[in-house]
Amino acid sequence: MRDAFPAMVSVDADVVAFDWQGRQIVATSQGDPSDPVLVVADIGRGEVGEFGTLSEFTGILRHDDMVAEVFAEPFYREWKASVGAPDAGLPFADSVGFSVPLYVGGEYTVGNLELVDTDVLWGIGSQIWAQVRDLPPGTPVRLSLD
Repeated sequence: MRDAFPAMVSVDADVVAFDWQGRQIVATSQGDPSDPVLVVADIGRGEVGEFGTLSEFTGILRHDDMVAEVFAEPFYREWKASVGAPDAGLPFADSVGFSVPLYVGGEYTVGNLELVDTDVLWGIGSQIWAQVRDLPPGTPVRLSLD
């Protein structure tokens, strides 16, 4: 995570959870030490955003409707149906990532999702993000996997 988002290097942070899209929920040293501020690091979007506090997170986990909304459960079900596996789960080490990251023009559609090892998602995603994060919005980018 720190390779993709260098600003996180200066923050004492620990990954406490992750979701089906490989987004990492990170506890920071900000806020009350007994209820730290959480951020979500999303390599598919090239973003780190505030998530709330640890107590807010655990509160969300107690309500299925909130979990479904926060973790985009309808989108996950739509993707599973599109690959013919509506009742399947994900292997622990895998995520469903954007084939073309959103920050280089990828679309937020199930057709732009693929099953990928989470380490590969973050490894390749971090390399791409490092090359484009400082470009002005709208700059044409050509991805090549030569």
